[in-house]
Amino acid sequence: MEVLKEDCSGCNQINCVINLYCDEEWRELIDKHKSTLQFPKGTRFITEGQNVQGIYIIHSGKVKVVKHLSKSTERIIRLAIDGNLVGHRGLHSDTYPISAISLTDITLAFIPKTVFLKILKTNHRLLFNMLRYFTNELRSSEEHMKRIIQLPVKNKVAYALLMCAQAFGIDEKTKCLSFPLSRKEISNIAASTYETTIRMLKKLEQENTIELLPKDIRIIDMDKVRFYSKTNYDES
Repeated sequence: MEVLKEDCSGCNQINCVINLYCDEEWRELIDKHKSTLQFPKGTRFITEGQNVQGIYIIHSGKVKVVKHLSKSTERIIRLAIDGNLVGHRGLHSDTYPISAISLTDITLAFIPKTVFLKILKTNHRLLFNMLRYFTNELRSSEEHMKRIIQLPVKNKVAYALLMCAQAFGIDEKTKCLSFPLSRKEISNIAASTYETTIRMLKKLEQENTIELLPKDIRIIDMDKVRFYSKTNYDES
């Protein structure tokens, strides 16, 4: 881990809640307490059950948020990108309810819990938009669980691809996922075995929905991917 000193005034992250909803006086207060951290790919910078120290804002990079289902099983529940918050679900808890792992080299802004809560109590604009953030995330989490519970395996694999496309985007020229998850990560999201996921990906390829490349996945028919991902999908 590398610790840097960067002020909010010099930050160009337009999706950051601090830049969006905090005036200069609040940013100056945050600058006195925040740290800018850099981690290499594969770093678990939040561990489920760890004491909550504060929240992280992704300045650059990609992150997977995971939840323990058992001692040996973790499930990817969210993908996060530039400007997203991580660790915020622990703001009113003693311990973090999730773990967070970097998918790429990342740069994070870390704000101590006491400082962020102090600002929330007095900055109503930030408080209101944090409420909206939590509400939207709760709705997304509920929809995610419905899909994982209700959809057939092939459709859950399609949903995992959709989740990746929505989080990280698709290359306009190649139609490939801008940042493809590993086959193992796709199987994790789909709550399926690795072998079954590989078979379902090949089925989607045979249907001309996707094309499997050595290190990429090309989305040929995004409408079909979205259709398969619907919770009211009827296989008949």
